[in-house]
Amino acid sequence: MRKGGVTLGLGYNRRLHPETIKLRDMIRSGELGTILHVEATMTFPNVLFINPGHWRADKAETPLGA
Repeated sequence: MRKGGVTLGLGYNRRLHPETIKLRDMIRSGELGTILHVEATMTFPNVLFINPGHWRADKAETPLGA
């Protein structure tokens, strides 16, 4: 990527999750029509089990939430 001058940012990768694959297939088939905009949020109850010393529990690291 350095050669192409490209910067890549990647969050938690769910591209192989069954629901992501299902959505990809629906888009490719045209079932959803023309896609103009996509915004996604995946939430899990993991925060209920986070150790207080974990970075996700540190307000300086995640001031607005997860």
